[in-house]
Amino acid sequence: MVAPHCHDDLEMVLVDGDECAHYHHLGRLVPLVPGQMTIFWATYPHNLERRSSGVVLRRVMVPLGLLLSCDLPGHLVAGLLAGQVLSADVDLVAMESKFVQWDVDSGSVDGADRMAMLLEITAWLQRIAPDLAPATGEARTAPVAIRRRGLEVVSSMVRYIVSHFHEPIGVTDVAKAVGLQPQYAMRLFRSMIGHTITEYLARYRIAEAQRLLVATGANMADVAFAAGFGSVSQFYDHFRSTCGQTPRQYRLGMRAL
Repeated sequence: MVAPHCHDDLEMVLVDGDECAHYHHLGRLVPLVPGQMTIFWATYPHNLERRSSGVVLRRVMVPLGLLLSCDLPGHLVAGLLAGQVLSADVDLVAMESKFVQWDVDSGSVDGADRMAMLLEITAWLQRIAPDLAPATGEARTAPVAIRRRGLEVVSSMVRYIVSHFHEPIGVTDVAKAVGLQPQYAMRLFRSMIGHTITEYLARYRIAEAQRLLVATGANMADVAFAAGFGSVSQFYDHFRSTCGQTPRQYRLGMRAL
């Protein structure tokens, strides 16, 4: 099993073969179906389950800013920011060809090649948007769509949380980072993401703790503080309520896969 990792990109994945590949993502095992393109925001720690039968054929990483600039429906953008994994049926042969070219262009030193890649991906995402739906096992509900300016502001709040989750931050800090009053920031955030700022912060800290439990041998106190929890007892309480097991049980279970 590849160790959990994260990066501030939109990750698009194609799977080949007769069986699903499986990703660990936000504490759940999400099937990636052959013949489908799967897309998710890779800022959340994730990894491929080592016993997956399906073969991950291609991956393409694109900047999050592209997602916010290409006029996708608001509920899709909100779903991705909230951690949804979306998928759609595609022509696997045709899409593999696109992914190969995009991968080449992304590494090009020619700025024109990279710009062409981003324009093509933008157009393709706009075209496929009506077919994107939560992957198998994902919640079918999506946050309420709001105006694009709201998307940009909430995205900035999410970025602040992702960059500072290991610090003792709260709602006031997140709101101040985007120049909003705390009450308005809380309403805006929840209207789009479907979680409060406090819930989202705790959720991200749990995701980071899961990554550390699998990828490192750090003791529980070090995991708790590295993930941003103020105490070990707070860490245990949040972890049990979110994951239904202790951190130690989670580590042992993941390493037994």
